[in-house]
Amino acid sequence: MDIYFKQTLPCQFIETISSGETNLTPYDLLIIDEGQDLIRLTYCECFELLLQGGLEKGNWCIFLDANQNLYNPVDLEEGLEYIECLKPYRYKLITNCRNTRQISDDNKTMTHIDAAKILKAEGVEVEIIRYKDPQNLKALLRKTILALHSQGIPYGDIIILTKHTYSNFPLAKLNLFESICSMQPITENSIVNLQDTSIHHCTIYSFKGLDAKIIFLIDPEAGGVVGV
Repeated sequence: MDIYFKQTLPCQFIETISSGETNLTPYDLLIIDEGQDLIRLTYCECFELLLQGGLEKGNWCIFLDANQNLYNPVDLEEGLEYIECLKPYRYKLITNCRNTRQISDDNKTMTHIDAAKILKAEGVEVEIIRYKDPQNLKALLRKTILALHSQGIPYGDIIILTKHTYSNFPLAKLNLFESICSMQPITENSIVNLQDTSIHHCTIYSFKGLDAKIIFLIDPEAGGVVGV
């Protein structure tokens, strides 16, 4: 799949458009979000064909955060060198309107990545819950989630993030929320039909770009921690 998305698909697109097999009307404006995942030379060739005047003469904006580069560790630098050759105007965003100050501070402690200069949102402190084994984790999760729900937080506002997919999640076989609610994994298909009555699960890797009111970040190792 990696080869398909990085090489086969863009090359097929370029070949199809260049051959004139399809009528493509170039766009007047191209806006690219999550640019750190998309700026590679093969994709830039596709962008050239999508935009009226190409990247050199056309109108475009790219938003990116190099600290969130999970999918494009090798090709990003090469792609950015190409973009820089086009002499774009650069503007640095310094205001974090998305994360609370408490989450940003905790993230800085864990990753040593400097926080944004200006933080707009306030929230509750991040809580670290330690557990001994899967059964202990199950009990702590149920207790904490029932407490949150009693405070008026819908189950659908709660996300559990783990390193592994739900099928490989150690607690998947323990009927984690039996008699409380159902668990709904977030996938490409379910993302458009998430149930308000279900707690949701997603891998850390796939959750990038999404958000939730309450997030449990679980260390999968026995004796690990849960960050809430």
